[in-house]
Amino acid sequence: MTSTTSTAQVDDKYHLLRLTKDYWFLVTLATSLILSLVYMLVFHVTPWDTYRQIEIRRNRVALHDRIGQRFLESGQYELAIAEFNRALALDPLNDVAQAGQYLAQLFLALPQPTWDASIWSAERDELMKLVGTSPVGHVIEKYLGDVEQQINDPDAAAKHWEKALAIKADYPDALYTLGWHHYSTALDARRMETLFRKMTEVDPYDFRGFHGLGYAIYMRAIAAPRDEAAKLMKEAAEQSQHASRLKFQQLNIIADFGEIARSVDPRLSEIFHESALKLLDDPATAKLPQVVSGLDARLLKNPDVHVYIDTDRERRAWLRYQLGLDHLAKSRLRLGDEAAARAELAAHDRLIAEARKLDSDDQMLPIYQDQLAILNQFVSARSLERNH
Repeated sequence: MTSTTSTAQVDDKYHLLRLTKDYWFLVTLATSLILSLVYMLVFHVTPWDTYRQIEIRRNRVALHDRIGQRFLESGQYELAIAEFNRALALDPLNDVAQAGQYLAQLFLALPQPTWDASIWSAERDELMKLVGTSPVGHVIEKYLGDVEQQINDPDAAAKHWEKALAIKADYPDALYTLGWHHYSTALDARRMETLFRKMTEVDPYDFRGFHGLGYAIYMRAIAAPRDEAAKLMKEAAEQSQHASRLKFQQLNIIADFGEIARSVDPRLSEIFHESALKLLDDPATAKLPQVVSGLDARLLKNPDVHVYIDTDRERRAWLRYQLGLDHLAKSRLRLGDEAAARAELAAHDRLIAEARKLDSDDQMLPIYQDQLAILNQFVSARSLERNH
């Protein structure tokens, strides 16, 4: 009896082992499912939660990459770095964010006093190798162009900016930089207009495009036949006014709009130039970069002459000259009201006298003379002015 029982027990164990061996996968799977269910019941989570977290993280990384890339292409380098840092905090191995962050840092370092061309030469060859293969090749070309501009080779700079646009035609910062190149160096109002018009189409909220477009059309108006010039001048004023709505506390935009509007509506021109002076007087705005940055004014009647506006004294003299011309334009348009015309002419004389005191070395005077020639072209002098 004992022997039979032992044999039966051995047979049962052997059978159990055979079953376990044959169905081990199913046993393991069932055990895992049971443990997973217990885990989900205890901690109130499901596999879908983990999947959603991964998907949310991936989407957030992609979002920060896209915003960072847009800031990078618009020249907003500090904002670009902030977005790329957010992407890297979620995914430290993110190639897009790493490349974008590095390029943004290069752009920010370029205008700094510590920037060294010999260091850039070590980077240059490696960066150029990436142009054809990198998704940010257009940004690399833009940076290479900015470096050439920094070391005073505008022709080489323009070639790189053109290459950047050949890679990505709707690259806002390349359109902007190349557009003003055709003002400060090449003086091609048609090409300038094309580039800035494209920029307004790419981003209708970027004030720089409308400002550049307005000034390009203004330059064309000065060179156009009389019947076409008035229409162009009106369009130029409209574009510049749009720019001023998008970015009001930008000294050069306010001043340029006033300059462009003078022959169309000198009262509006006066308002804008007075607003520009208020930016200099208000402590909250007087030190803003868009107020104190140096300006390069190229004379439109004498394009070989550049006037550089760098100091607060020069800015104040320049704006008083502009305001004086606004009053002069108003005096010329006061038809049938001699007293009002003489009052405007007296305001012109007072402002010019104030400007001359500030501009004792006559550095800003050529701008006044250039603008006066343009005013004479569009609004003729009156007899009382000649007898004044």
